[in-house]
Amino acid sequence: MESKYSILTDSERFGRFFAEYRDHFVKIAYSYLYDMDAARDIVTDSFVYVWERRYELSSEQNLKGYVYMCVRNRCISWLRERSVRVRIEDELSRSAEWKLRLSVDSLSDNDISDKLFLNEVSEVFRDRMASMPRRTREIFEASRNENMTYKEIALRYGISVRSVTAEIQTALRLLRASLRDYLP
Repeated sequence: MESKYSILTDSERFGRFFAEYRDHFVKIAYSYLYDMDAARDIVTDSFVYVWERRYELSSEQNLKGYVYMCVRNRCISWLRERSVRVRIEDELSRSAEWKLRLSVDSLSDNDISDKLFLNEVSEVFRDRMASMPRRTREIFEASRNENMTYKEIALRYGISVRSVTAEIQTALRLLRASLRDYLP
């Protein structure tokens, strides 16, 4: 009967032990992890760990039990790390989803964009009105703000209806030129 200790000191015998039990331990690791690559890596690392510490182990230790405990402990560590990784990935995914939703909401939030657009258009309109000749501006405002007819405006300013028409056309041309980027 071979002693267990001789398996730990003879590389050829340890290699046979590895070849005989590797698949058994891979199945055990896989039953914990459900990841075949990780299971194989853990089993290989566990055997390497045992081989590197072969002189620290006593000849009375159950070698299969020791390898099993190494595999089990490494599986637990892998699962804990995986759990942390999954939580971080979920958090990053939620954060990315939130940012995307916020971007879509901000782009599609017509209330805010409409207000900004309206404010900008209003500012351009006010600036253009302020820069118009006084008489053109007053005639335009009488037509639009006071709802006066061309004839009423002509009587107020002592000009012809044709002159009122020309002044309003001038005001509209100036406004169209200033607001061309905002008009459809």
